[in-house]
Amino acid sequence: MAHTCNKEIEFLVGLITAGSRLDLRAFDEEREFIFKENVCPRSDKSIYLKQGYTEMNIDIVFKSTGETLESLNYTREAYRTTVFDESHLDVHIKDIHGSDVSLPYITEEKLCLDGIKNLLSSYKIGATIEVNLINNDGNVFDVFFKGLNILFSSLMIPNIKNLKEDIEISYSTPMTRAYAIINDTIIYDPTLLEEVASNAILHVITSNAAIHTIVEGRPIKFDKICEVFQLLA
Repeated sequence: MAHTCNKEIEFLVGLITAGSRLDLRAFDEEREFIFKENVCPRSDKSIYLKQGYTEMNIDIVFKSTGETLESLNYTREAYRTTVFDESHLDVHIKDIHGSDVSLPYITEEKLCLDGIKNLLSSYKIGATIEVNLINNDGNVFDVFFKGLNILFSSLMIPNIKNLKEDIEISYSTPMTRAYAIINDTIIYDPTLLEEVASNAILHVITSNAAIHTIVEGRPIKFDKICEVFQLLA
């Protein structure tokens, strides 16, 4: 946040310590979330997402992989000069000006993304997911993975065995929840200013019965993690 100053952070920390948030939400309250499907000819599916003031577009574009070509009887031996794309899933995040945004804790999140890679591999196809981050007011992590869940809840993918038709699939991606730890206070769905003021951010990822966590910032005490799990119960 380019214009954040120490006084803003001190004010926010004092406010939260006193039991309030700047936007008047409860500590466990999520900002309003909305989404709509975009019409985008260059994408196979496109959605717009908004949570609070965090906004993004997510587009998915299918692509051929080495598996795709082999399933169509194009052998690697016959195409020795061809560079086969072995990646089933690429995620690119850019800001509104088209510049790359480095968010490795999203693009390298294995529990959420590996399931999608395996799904695409089972259909012998790959995909590129392009994220246009229109405005970042915090918790990009949750908004992105909500978007993935919406995209894959109903998606038409090419049928490699019959390219004249598509296959409708439905796949549930893991659910995520982000918590900021500010001193001893746990707050859900942090804004960007709350993220900046926090000691750490805990991302809780739930997939079936499994729970996985990612910590950004300082190490979090075990009792604080237990408190977060109690909030999930």
